[in-house]
This record gives sequence, C-alpha cells and structure tokens, in this order.
Amino acid sequence: MLTDSEQQSFDVSVTDVKLPIYAGIDVGGTGIKIGIVDDNGRVLAYQRILTHQEKGPEDGV
Repeated sequence: MLTDSEQQSFDVSVTDVKLPIYAGIDVGGTGIKIGIVDDNGRVLAYQRILTHQEKGPEDGV
C-alpha cells in the first residue's frame, strides 16, 4: 500500500471532452507518472507514484 507522500494524483471532471484524448506514461528511476490530455493539450488526469529505488526495478513493475 502506498502512502499519501508516495502518490499524488488529480482528476478533472469534465463533460465536454471530445475525442481524441492521449495518454502518456513515464517510467523512471524515482517514479512513474501517468497523464491524460485532450486534443488541445488540456490535462484531464495525472498521477505520480514514487518508486522504491532500493528494492530494484522488479518492485516498480
């Protein structure tokens, strides 16, 4: 279970979202970041999860 300090997120509640939307994922050494944006680049959702470097890459997957 992740603590609040290890995870940050926000969601934007929108009803006027038009397709297409895009998702991006960044898997790095200190964290995993996920974002959803619309065709205009407006951020619809974002989540950041800190990884435990000392446990190695397998722990992040």
